[in-house]
Amino acid sequence: MDGAKVGIPDIDYGNLPDPVAEAMKCLVRRVVQLENELEELRQAAPRPAAAPVPASGTRRRPRRPIPAAEEACDPVRLDGTPEI
Repeated sequence: MDGAKVGIPDIDYGNLPDPVAEAMKCLVRRVVQLENELEELRQAAPRPAAAPVPASGTRRRPRRPIPAAEEACDPVRLDGTPEI
């Protein structure tokens, strides 16, 4: 700047937000929600007569807790405005 070297900005790079990690948290949260919903639908669906009944020792996957909601997980349109 004005003929002098400009120093490195004093930024704490270790504490910057990680958008990829935030997106992964949102994806994991949504997958857990969908897995739980799918399991509920499977349990509520009537079984066809020809379908085999699971053995009494068959264990169902327990419902997993949904990870805490993150603000970054709110649906957003491509233009950046939140969906309503």
